Amino acid sequence: GNFGLEEAIDKLDPLVTRYSNQLTRADVWALATLTAAEVLQKDDVKIDFDFDYYGRQSCPNPKGGPNRPMPSAHLTIDGILRFFANEFGFTDEESVAIMGAHTLGVLTRENSGFQGSWVPAETNLNNEFYSFVVGGTNVDNARPLSLFVQTLEDNSDLPDFQDQYLWTFSGTASGGLRGRDLQATTELVMLNVDLGLAANFTGHIDSVSGEVTCSLRVTPGSTETECPASSTLYQAALYKYDNLLWLEDFRSVLTKMTLTGYSTAGCGSTSPCQVTAVISL
Repeated sequence: GNFGLEEAIDKLDPLVTRYSNQLTRADVWALATLTAAEVLQKDDVKIDFDFDYYGRQSCPNPKGGPNRPMPSAHLTIDGILRFFANEFGFTDEESVAIMGAHTLGVLTRENSGFQGSWVPAETNLNNEFYSFVVGGTNVDNARPLSLFVQTLEDNSDLPDFQDQYLWTFSGTASGGLRGRDLQATTELVMLNVDLGLAANFTGHIDSVSGEVTCSLRVTPGSTETECPASSTLYQAALYKYDNLLWLEDFRSVLTKMTLTGYSTAGCGSTSPCQVTAVISL
């Protein structure tokens, strides 16, 4: 599952108790998710993340539901899209939008087997994630960003994680990135599932170690194989160049994720509205 959430869960417990006659634990977690998305927008472009639905069922375990394995960090784009479609009913476009959540937070080896952050400002919710996935100067000439090199994460001291490949940023803040002082941040990294939004690693990846055998960009005369573009490259490029578009799409798909297994039929314009469970926990 998603390791490292215990601290956040513990901090929400007082609110769960305080509002137990109005909201379920699952509601409080959904409210906290939407509130965080709203307050972590620090750019000029901001939107509201309203809490419009309540009545979600809480799992018997106060620390969370069943321990369901997370998808592999080495899925190709087809696997990524299939996972989100099967688990949440997401379209391809919605799957690209939800991946932008990686603009927040960091990776730690203890929780994931990887170390680093996806973007320099990992506490600011915006579309910067896509600037580290998509290269080119505009939507029409978008290509996979080639400023990453593969490195092997040494996890020999961690019994739960094997050594795995990830992508480490090797460029500068030029070439369409936002010009932040990258030297003052933690190491910037991307996982295969992240860069897979722009580069299709199908047939060129070891599904266990994550080693990729094609290159993000090949220079003329090289004998290397260039990774083909993913079917989602264009959508990722749209988000790179339009923060408001991404925020609005992200809000929609995040709300949809918090309502998976519930029906909002009959709510109309009523807000907040009590949902009905269509999938039993």
